[in-house]
Amino acid sequence: INQPTDYYYNPLTLHLEKFLGHTRVNQMTLCYGPRLGGDVLLDYLEKLAHTMNQTNENYFQFVWATSTFHGNLCQGAIGDESVLKTLQWFEAQGHLEQTVFALMSDHGMRWGDVRSTLQGRLEENMPFLYLLIPGRFQEQFPLAAKNLIENQNKLTTHFDLHETLQDLSDLGRIFQRNVLRGSLFDKDLPRGISLFSPIPARRTCKDAGISEQWCVCDYIKPIQVENNTLVWDGASNVLKHINAMFTQYQNCSTLSLQRVLNAQVILPGLDKPENEDEGIWEITSSDDPKLTKTEITLTIAFSVHPSNGTFEATITRRTHGNWTITDEISRTNLYGDQSACVDAYQLKKFCYCELPK
Repeated sequence: INQPTDYYYNPLTLHLEKFLGHTRVNQMTLCYGPRLGGDVLLDYLEKLAHTMNQTNENYFQFVWATSTFHGNLCQGAIGDESVLKTLQWFEAQGHLEQTVFALMSDHGMRWGDVRSTLQGRLEENMPFLYLLIPGRFQEQFPLAAKNLIENQNKLTTHFDLHETLQDLSDLGRIFQRNVLRGSLFDKDLPRGISLFSPIPARRTCKDAGISEQWCVCDYIKPIQVENNTLVWDGASNVLKHINAMFTQYQNCSTLSLQRVLNAQVILPGLDKPENEDEGIWEITSSDDPKLTKTEITLTIAFSVHPSNGTFEATITRRTHGNWTITDEISRTNLYGDQSACVDAYQLKKFCYCELPK
C-alpha cells in the first residue's frame, strides 16, 4: 500500500477486518473483535488529535466512517453515543478552542422503503454538514462568522466546504478577498463559494454544479403512471440504456420492464405554477399546456424482471424529441450477490447474473 498521508489508517482497517472482523450487515463489517469498527476509528481520531496538538503544528485530519452508519435507516443510532463521547473529549481537552470540527455525510439512504417516499428522496439528495467554530475565530473574523450563520438557510454543497477549507488553510484569504461583501458575485457565480462568504439567495442548482437528478430546489409534481404512454416510453428508454451496457457481458440477463412505480414532473424553481391543480397531474405528452418550457423533465421509478431491481432516473425530452438521461441511474433496493459474475463496478447495480444452463 502506498501511503498517501503522514498518518494513514487504512492498512490497520484492512488487517482488522481480515483477522478480527465479524458481524457483517449489508456487506459491511460492523465489529472488530469486541469493538464496533466505528469506535476503533473514533479512538484513532482522538489519539491523532492528541499527538498533533502536542507538536503545536497545524494539521488536517480526514476521517470517514462507513460500517456503523451505512446500509440501514436506523443503524446509525448505534454510533450516536460514541460520536457524542468523541465530541465531549475534544471539548474537555480544549481542542475545540483551536480546531474547526466538521461533521458531514455524502448522501442519505439510497435504498429501502423510505427511499420510495418524497422524504426519502430529499434525504438522499441532502447530505448534512455541521461545523464547530472556535470562539476566537468568531472574534477575529466576525463578518465571516456572521456569513456562516446566514448561509445555513442558503443552497450549499460540499464544493463550498472545499472552498471553506481553503480559507482555513490560509486565513489571509478571508482578509484579502472582497468576496466577504459579495462584490465578486454580481454576475456569474462560481461552483464553490466559501461558507465564510455571503452565498446569494438567487443561487440555483445549476450555479452550484448540482444536476437535475440531485436538485431539491425545483418544484416536483406527481403525475399519473397508469396507461400513460409518456411515462412508460421514458422508462423503456432508460431500460434500453441499461441493457446496452451488457453488450460485452454475456452473463448478464436482459432486463424487461416489470412496473412503473411512480413518476414526477420537475418544474424549475420552487414556486408553484399558477392555477395548479391539486393532486396528481395527468400529463401524457411533452407539449402539455401545464408545462411552461419546450422540454419536459421527469423522474421515473420502475422495477424490472427477472432481478426485481428497482431503479430511478431523471430524463429530459424536448417536444417530440428523444429522451436524454440527465445523470446516473439510481438503484433503490439492494442487489446483494445478483451481480457476482461481473467485476465491472459500473455494472454491479444493474447486472442480474444468469444461472448456468
